[in-house]
Amino acid sequence: MSVIVRFAPSPTGKLHVGNVRTALMNYLFVAQNDGTFILRIDDTALPGGITQQSFYDMVAREAFEAPALSLIVRRNGETMRVAVNPKTVCDYPVHIFTGQTVNGHTDGQAVWISAGLLRAYEDDIDVALITAHEMAHAIAGHMVREPDKSLELMADRMALIMLARAGYDIDRAVENWETRKHPHQLKSLTHPSIENRKANLRAMRDKIKAALSEDSRLLDFDLADL
Repeated sequence: MSVIVRFAPSPTGKLHVGNVRTALMNYLFVAQNDGTFILRIDDTALPGGITQQSFYDMVAREAFEAPALSLIVRRNGETMRVAVNPKTVCDYPVHIFTGQTVNGHTDGQAVWISAGLLRAYEDDIDVALITAHEMAHAIAGHMVREPDKSLELMADRMALIMLARAGYDIDRAVENWETRKHPHQLKSLTHPSIENRKANLRAMRDKIKAALSEDSRLLDFDLADL
């Protein structure tokens, strides 16, 4: 595993002994582990404390508007400038809420998983599928649409694609899903039947495996195709 550390100056802008101590410890740790010591991002020092998250949010926003970020790092005793090409990644926090029900939901900004669901599902792949299902609702913008059974089936298909992209065994994911207790198992006006969802997941699994066997990129799946 590659070691990456940073130098975080004081929020006041004045260097003090605490900064020097932390920087020295990080420098020695990197030297021992052949790691990278990040000094500056786009010629801006990395802040610490309560300003750290604000700085990260600012850099993340600007990353989408720039072809690359410039890092000044120290590696193997040499200070160098490195260009990093930003890539879009998942940024949906997942929270656990108390409750005995087996359920998950999203408000479009975060995913919420019940403690009851975590107790009911022993295999991490089951939790991953439910979490990805809720992420799919947020990604596809379902929160601003009227609840509908077709949206639930679409979220199931998108979730299976996300699991495949992340390297999960989608055969096991589908097999597990068919035997687990599920949210909305009873008849619902907004959620399809368990049998319909099983058939939907099996069909999507076969479509994904066919794409992989042809060496196709999973990114070729478009929302319009789902």
